[in-house]
Amino acid sequence: ANAGANLAEILMDVTMPVSVSLGRTKMYMKDLLHLTNGSIVELDQDLGDEVEIRVNNCVLAYGEVVAVDGNYAVRILRMAPGRTDLRGAREKAAA
Repeated sequence: ANAGANLAEILMDVTMPVSVSLGRTKMYMKDLLHLTNGSIVELDQDLGDEVEIRVNNCVLAYGEVVAVDGNYAVRILRMAPGRTDLRGAREKAAA
């Protein structure tokens, strides 16, 4: 059990890549080649739609874009199915 606890403690300090997906689109190659500074790429989501919060390219949760001190941030609205209790992962790893 002690080895599991040590491993869990080590894993708690691992940094993971987190990204937020605002939307997607498909473009023809000819249109991609015409992109320049100031070009606008339209996405498949409306302004008020939920965004995906991804960790290591897996959807962790869904949220809404907000502003915090002049920076973009995401408020989590709901966890993705199967990702509802990440806090319990630490206790399970230590057991």
